[in-house]
Amino acid sequence: PTNRCNLRCIHCYASAGAALPKEMGLPQWKRTIDQLLAEGYRHFTLCGGEPFMYPHLKELLQHLAACGAETIAVLTNAAVLREDTVRYAAEIKVEFGVTFYSHLREHHEKITRVRGSWRAALDGMNLLLRLGIPFSVNIPLGSVNQDDLEETLDFLERLGVPRHRAGGNIVYPLGRGCNPEVLPARRTVFNIRTEVYEIAAEDGRLDYHTCWRGKLLVMADGRVTPCPSARDDRFVIGSLTERSLSELLADARLHRLWAVTLDNVPECRECELRYGCHDCRANAFIYTGELLGKNPYCSYEPRTGSWKAPALPEQPTRQVERTPGFSLRFSADGSAVLNDEKSGGLFMINPTAGLIFKALDQPRALEELAQILCERFDVSPSRAYRDVSRIVWRAVKAGILRWL
Repeated sequence: PTNRCNLRCIHCYASAGAALPKEMGLPQWKRTIDQLLAEGYRHFTLCGGEPFMYPHLKELLQHLAACGAETIAVLTNAAVLREDTVRYAAEIKVEFGVTFYSHLREHHEKITRVRGSWRAALDGMNLLLRLGIPFSVNIPLGSVNQDDLEETLDFLERLGVPRHRAGGNIVYPLGRGCNPEVLPARRTVFNIRTEVYEIAAEDGRLDYHTCWRGKLLVMADGRVTPCPSARDDRFVIGSLTERSLSELLADARLHRLWAVTLDNVPECRECELRYGCHDCRANAFIYTGELLGKNPYCSYEPRTGSWKAPALPEQPTRQVERTPGFSLRFSADGSAVLNDEKSGGLFMINPTAGLIFKALDQPRALEELAQILCERFDVSPSRAYRDVSRIVWRAVKAGILRWL
């Protein structure tokens, strides 16, 4: 219900922190819930941002329960739980999912960038345990905590969280996670659940995608996509502040996305496992830039029937480009000035940033930009890549550059 968050996690895929400029109010959210229920939706997950930063969370839960939602989940960092809301949530059988980063206070707070957040998260989980409310714990792994998983699972078990209720996943290069410095240096392999799907036609072919078919993400400002990880503008179907839910559900673009199966993915259409594969198209898009790219978490080669060593790129290979509307000029001392032609604003940038912007006369990967710095300055490839990553990340955040 809000993009506001009490934490500032270095990898946040939602880039949460401040509220979005035009977040929906409580009446709009209630109308949205009513529309979703009228269209047959019965399972709801409230995320953010941090749901407990939304002042009307309890009212939303009450409305969901009163209107017939079958399951309600709340995803939280557990650091700002309100006991009255938690007690009510327990009465209506809300499922809680908690994000926690490490048994080490310094690692947890290096990720959240908020002092005291580790202790606050423990207090929140202890509240849930004291009230007898079951919850799961997700441990996103990035560069800071990539070696902490097993000890953090042990720590949570001692706290009272059953081992089967906690697990890890890899930080995605999405939102603030596009900064290569926050991503894990290597891939961690997790247990894979095998599921059988029954959304097939009579000939045995899947009618719809195995994961996001029928799902919707409604962002705090009303924009709608088919998945929480599908936040790229190319996935946005429209906004509930401008169109009704029934109009968005009838949109052909949404149905084309829902209908994508591994029969449409060139590298997967010959795979004998494709109809039972719990595929993630958003994940494939994040890493490959292609909706029909092969999911990099899959290590099976169908042509040979063999499993290869899983290998995600150590850093994302996505390209970056200039945001239209900025022009560059250099001064006599070598510094550069960027002009925002729309607002008239000026950005003073150093010679290195100027060189990077100039090199982006066409889209380039970070590795290409680092090579350009190596050729121009006497620096090591690792130093060049680190500098490029930092400059590009700040420029993307400022809206000067954008990821492809």
